[in-house]
Amino acid sequence: MMSSQTKKRVLSGMRSTGKLHLGNFVGALDNWVRMQDQYECFFFIADWHALTTDYADTSQVKQNSIEVLLDWLAAGLDPERCTMFIQSHVPQHAELHLLFSIRAWWTFDIRQPAREFRCRARPRCIPL
Repeated sequence: MMSSQTKKRVLSGMRSTGKLHLGNFVGALDNWVRMQDQYECFFFIADWHALTTDYADTSQVKQNSIEVLLDWLAAGLDPERCTMFIQSHVPQHAELHLLFSIRAWWTFDIRQPAREFRCRARPRCIPL
């Protein structure tokens, strides 16, 4: 077995939108279980992402998150061999999203032909 210093890292998540089904197992969980010894794995329950699916009724998101975690354990994910967490319990996740979305917008913005015109109109605009 490789030491954790030489292992590559894997980060993957699953939305907590309800009970898991065969597609979840075949499409992700089966691979995740096998990857635990090959990679340093971080698997998260994407409860914030689940809000985009059923935003009108969020009352089940917490219970669904617990059920997803139980299903992961039943499928063979081992807390001794991988890290599992709930997205909303890690504030840095939201902070990174903010930083990445700002950067992504900036890279989109610099490709816009109208940007040069806007920069001339605003003296504090950063020239690129």
